[in-house]
Amino acid sequence: MFYDYAPTYAKWQLDSYFDLSSEQENWVQSQLEHHFKWHRNTELQHYISFLREVQSRGVDGLTLEEIEEGNQKINDFFLRITNHLMDDSTKFLSTLEPRQVIFLEEELLEMNREREESRPSSKEERIEEQYKELLDSMEEWFGKLSDEQNSQLKKIHDGWYENGQVKYFVRDQLRKKRQQAFILFLKSNPQQDEIYTWLSYWYENWSVPNDQEALKQRKARIQRNMRRILEVGTILTQAQREHAVAEIQVWIVRLQSAIPVNHD
Repeated sequence: MFYDYAPTYAKWQLDSYFDLSSEQENWVQSQLEHHFKWHRNTELQHYISFLREVQSRGVDGLTLEEIEEGNQKINDFFLRITNHLMDDSTKFLSTLEPRQVIFLEEELLEMNREREESRPSSKEERIEEQYKELLDSMEEWFGKLSDEQNSQLKKIHDGWYENGQVKYFVRDQLRKKRQQAFILFLKSNPQQDEIYTWLSYWYENWSVPNDQEALKQRKARIQRNMRRILEVGTILTQAQREHAVAEIQVWIVRLQSAIPVNHD
């Protein structure tokens, strides 16, 4: 069912950012249908193989090397998608009118305002909210945590965010900086080859071209998050790891059911 509605939903999302013209809507719908068909026919089996590998390795706990390898594979999956989208993404951005770039700029400003207004006001409230999200995710995958595990997880989590207020502010500033750089780039009326180069760097590094500090921070954040996964894994029981293996199997079955029996 996801693939039946995904192209239209994705088009609506693009329209909410760019206020598409009728001609753009028709072209975007057609191209998205093509890309989602490709994804459904070619990529899902790769995900299934990866999840089976995670099941096999994760049942007795993951090493940092295995986490790093898994992260690289996920990144490779993402780049396969963006490489498939590159030509159409470049063509689409090259057709934007000045009014659409302004529309995008205003939409991003509004989203930033809403994000700032909705976030908890104090550092303590933000840390508590983040912990609840982590706990919910952990129990969804590993089953109910004991009171002792809950206490251990809370201690681990609080240690991550001792300077959470500063990090939160820095992330906001980096996001706004990237947004502003993208808007300025679009306002410069770039040629298609320039757009292609800019997008290629962005998709591969999730930072603005030539922003070496942002790239350095991103790499450090990835390493930090992988170490956190390893740290959280130390409090799990064997039964909880097996619970996660069973949850992964549910997703494998879902992906298998989404693969067309006969496809091009």
